[in-house]
Amino acid sequence: MKNLSKLLFFCIVLLSTLTVFFTYKIDRISAGDEGAVPGIKFPCDETSDDEFHSLRPYQGAPCGDAGKALFCSNEIQFIETFDLSSQCPRNGRTGDYTCDVNYPVGPHNLYIELSESEFAILGNTEQVTNNYGGTEEFDDAQKLNEYASWYLSGVVGRAEYGTPTNEQVVNYSGPVNKLIPYMIQEHQRRKTITDASVNVAYEDEDIGATVSEPQNHDQIVVCEQDGNPIPCSQGGEPLRLSSWGEGSLSTLNWVLNLIPGIDKWNNKFPPLPWDFEKQIDYQKAYQEWQGKVCVVLPFLGLQCADPAIGGIIDIVPNKWSELYSYIPLSSTVDKKGANYIKGDGPNFEGGAGTEISFPNGIQFTGMRQAPLYFAHTQEVKDLSELLNTTFTPSGYEAEKLSETVESLPTNELGLSCSAANIRVNEGDNLFPGDQDEMQVLGVQYQIDQVLCKVTETFRCIPNVYPCVERLFYTHKCNAQVYITLKTGTKTPWADEIFAQTVADSGSTFRKIFPKVGEGAPVECIADIPTVTDVTYDTSRSDSPNGGDQEVKITNYPSDGANSTTQLTFPHIGSVYEYFLKGIQTALRPKGYGEPIANGNCEPTVLDSCDVTVPDSAVPSKYLGSFKENFIDLADRWSQKCPGPENNMAEECYNFVASVAQKEGVNPAFALTIWLNESGASNYCEGGETTQDMGVNLKEIYQNLPEQVLKFTQLAKQQFCSGMSGYTEPMHGWLSRYQSSAGICDPSDTVASQYYYDVMNTTWNWVTGCPKNGKFGIQWPTDFSCP
Repeated sequence: MKNLSKLLFFCIVLLSTLTVFFTYKIDRISAGDEGAVPGIKFPCDETSDDEFHSLRPYQGAPCGDAGKALFCSNEIQFIETFDLSSQCPRNGRTGDYTCDVNYPVGPHNLYIELSESEFAILGNTEQVTNNYGGTEEFDDAQKLNEYASWYLSGVVGRAEYGTPTNEQVVNYSGPVNKLIPYMIQEHQRRKTITDASVNVAYEDEDIGATVSEPQNHDQIVVCEQDGNPIPCSQGGEPLRLSSWGEGSLSTLNWVLNLIPGIDKWNNKFPPLPWDFEKQIDYQKAYQEWQGKVCVVLPFLGLQCADPAIGGIIDIVPNKWSELYSYIPLSSTVDKKGANYIKGDGPNFEGGAGTEISFPNGIQFTGMRQAPLYFAHTQEVKDLSELLNTTFTPSGYEAEKLSETVESLPTNELGLSCSAANIRVNEGDNLFPGDQDEMQVLGVQYQIDQVLCKVTETFRCIPNVYPCVERLFYTHKCNAQVYITLKTGTKTPWADEIFAQTVADSGSTFRKIFPKVGEGAPVECIADIPTVTDVTYDTSRSDSPNGGDQEVKITNYPSDGANSTTQLTFPHIGSVYEYFLKGIQTALRPKGYGEPIANGNCEPTVLDSCDVTVPDSAVPSKYLGSFKENFIDLADRWSQKCPGPENNMAEECYNFVASVAQKEGVNPAFALTIWLNESGASNYCEGGETTQDMGVNLKEIYQNLPEQVLKFTQLAKQQFCSGMSGYTEPMHGWLSRYQSSAGICDPSDTVASQYYYDVMNTTWNWVTGCPKNGKFGIQWPTDFSCP
């Protein structure tokens, strides 16, 4: 019963921090508008008055090392072309022939600069009050509900706001401030102070050398005036981490300590109970730290007096204890990740008829990855670990329960490459743009052989009348060389954050959902990435000698909807889905909150539409007249290619309905999408690019089985909230379904108007439900006419 009481208390405290507002608008701002970076790799042992925000004081200035989680990223292909016709005499030949040229392409450099990217979900310091004029675009509830950093650390104790209100202390302090014993918090803050002053050595993989530096900057934590916190924008004396380590607590205590037999606490940081043999000595020191004068008297025990009563508060100041809670419980430093070139470097390949070699064995002389600067990863890792110490038995070691976490497909290098199911919101700038970002130096090769084409044409001889036709020859010997860079992302602490917040048996999510498996509310935890748009600029690259150069970017992996170039980061979408949203839903009454995504620990593998699926595999409500109506609609759907011979409605109806039912998606909804997107796989109408279920992945065009599986993953995604116009769940889902990267856009005119109206009409035709734009609160799993 004691353990149950503790768990209930844990849940109640978490619930009290989760004042949820499900409908609001997040407007995109241009990252960087609210202040410039103090300097990429600003020294960790230096400070500046131009700190950005107390949760990210030095943007783009990482300190210390971090574990990295790898994920696939885009393919960048340089296509270099050469006209070598002058190297290959025609010699009277006609048609195609190969020519040995031995043409050397000298060393040249390839540069790829990144811009316009941000890191979602973990934190946001750009759309709130900061030291560069940022304004509050979120209220306190939105901060906690949307961002792991704000949720864990709370809105209290921030240099930007001064003294918190009672409502902020009660409702928006965050679970760490509420659940962790105060003396443990004091210990953590002492560690934060130490991290900014003690050098730690680590191996920097970029420079291949050992670096020794503090693990955090000596940041400003609060601004005070007459001993009270005020917003730093209003002036006051800024106090840094080191302020609690400099000098003595008071002159009075220093003088008294000179007297033999008197021992006064004279440090600005607090005493800790395990530093004392006797409890009374700890209590005495603690009250002296709070600005009191104390003695231990025979029979009377500990006696303390407040010097303020005597009007001498300046002699024994208490501001160090009063303001100590503003010191962060973890490091707020950036950590360095990267968009990097995978494997041993670029792959060289000649085009049709072009053969290349490397006479001196050198393909390139150097390679550099593009650094990305991640805010909040260290903070979220540390605070989630600290939170998980609550109500955890001594000596307990969390298990990595891989059988309850969805395994993403991997590529030939073993990297996860799936992004069909994502979560994203507005985050903090990753600060790409360094002119020395991703590069391949000294690229060189030799063109050994080229394909020549000789064509014959008849033309009139110039200035001859009447026209006398004459045979002319066109002789072209074009070489083409492909230099392909397969890239990936390195995300600091992503594996550890995923484990601590969601996946492992001791994670916060698993304390609320101790059973994950068959029959449980969550049968399998989906491993969900997050993404950001990115722009690649290759304009600084050198052209090859005697040739031209163009660049092709292939967006990889694809999430099924994205039209822009993106970077993908592993696991962080799951933090949003389960840690930020799932716990809220679990602690609210049934029917409130948002559906929690189920992963697929045993993925369904389909090779073709199974025409043998019996009626017994389909719920009876979708048979009979319902099924006949659908097939009739499909036969009449296309004006260009009508009739049953052009679609798969009759053959695959049971298949689509049964797969949707098995995957937990309303079969009527899957059938509606199938009809609306492709006329029930009418390939005659759509041609080779037919997307059976509207999933825009080239590799599964005209592939109904794979389209159905991808669609069921998309169907269970988080709804968009804060939509203008229609407010039904279907509207919120359609905005994510049809948009690039599944990003929610409250002002999305496509989802609000044409696309939504078409879906509403098709739903009416398929189901017979009223055409009223409503699909039921339990959509997409419940089938009913609201």
